[in-house]
Amino acid sequence: MSLPTPIRRRSSRSLQTLLAAAVGVVVAIAGARAARAQLLEPPRSRQGYYFAFGYQLALGHPMEDGESWGVWPGGNLSIRFGQLITRRFGMGLQINSGSTSGQGQKAAAGGLELEAQWELARNLAAYGGVGIDVVSLSTVNGQDKKSRGTVGSGYSLGLGYDWFFGHRLTGGWA
Repeated sequence: MSLPTPIRRRSSRSLQTLLAAAVGVVVAIAGARAARAQLLEPPRSRQGYYFAFGYQLALGHPMEDGESWGVWPGGNLSIRFGQLITRRFGMGLQINSGSTSGQGQKAAAGGLELEAQWELARNLAAYGGVGIDVVSLSTVNGQDKKSRGTVGSGYSLGLGYDWFFGHRLTGGWA
């Protein structure tokens, strides 16, 4: 047969600690202010995700074995997509393909670049990208075809204006 265990009283110190903690929680909850809502961006056409397809005038400056071939005019097609991170700054990817020609030769280039853009004025943005590019240089002299190419780092700089057709309050095709 076992004897009943005596009931132990909690010390007044642990009761004071427990009471102080409970009062602290009640004061913290009662004193907390309601969270304020974040101010939203006003709706506009140029916000959120973007997708752009366009043709650009291009200049190529091919060099081979230290010999400069001059500056050749040409064109470039690009697809750009990404997201605006803030009201004016966005990041994304750019895929481009283009060609230039001069002095009886043709240079074809293509690449994939990480892109950043900054809106300078409403719907006008400067963008730049860095990534990997492929360049192929071809010479055609009558029957003799000679081509060579290389892979390396590439960059792009541009200025673009978004013209939105339609009258949506937010987002839309440009």
